[in-house]
Amino acid sequence: MKKIFLVLTVVLLIFSCVSCKKEEREILDNVNIEFTDGDSLDFEISVPEDWAIDNTTFENGEIRHYTAPLDDTKDAFAETVNVACEELGEKTTLEKYVDAAINGYKTQSTQDDFKLLSREEVKINGQDAVKISFSYTLRSFKIVNDQIFVMKDNSVYNVFCTSEEEKYDKYAEIFEKALESFKIN
Repeated sequence: MKKIFLVLTVVLLIFSCVSCKKEEREILDNVNIEFTDGDSLDFEISVPEDWAIDNTTFENGEIRHYTAPLDDTKDAFAETVNVACEELGEKTTLEKYVDAAINGYKTQSTQDDFKLLSREEVKINGQDAVKISFSYTLRSFKIVNDQIFVMKDNSVYNVFCTSEEEKYDKYAEIFEKALESFKIN
C-alpha cells in the first residue's frame, strides 16, 4: 500500500506541474484517440481535438496527459484529463486500491483542505469501476477532480479529470464524455 501511495503522489505532483505549464505542446488531430501501438497504455478515450498530449513514464507505469488550451494570457492553470496505468506487484482489490488512493490524497502535504465529494461503483464500457470526485487547494488554485479507477488483469487504470473550481461547469461535459468513453483494449 505504501507503493500505491507513492505512485499516486508522483501522479498528482506530475499533474500539478503539467497543469501549470504554459509551454506549447503537440496538438491532437482527432477527437477519439486510441493507443494500441504496443505501448504500455492500451486504451481508447475521447477528448477535444485541440487538447495537447504529453507522456510521463515512471517505475511501475505510465501517464498520458491531455491538456486543454489556456483561456487567455492570464490563465495560469490548464485543465487536464490524465490516464495513468500502474502494474501492481501485489495482489489487491480495486476497492483497496481506491481506499489507499483516497487516504493518500487526504494526507498529502501538497493538497490542503481535501474533501471527498462522492464515491460510487459504476460500469465504464462494461468494466467495473469506482468513480470519485473531490476538491482541494493546490498552491492558490481551488481544484475539483473527477476520477475513475478500472482494474484489468494486474493493472489499475486511473483516469482523472482536473479543473479549477470556478471553471468546472465549463469542463464538466468534456470530463464526463472522457470518463464514459474510456475503454481498455
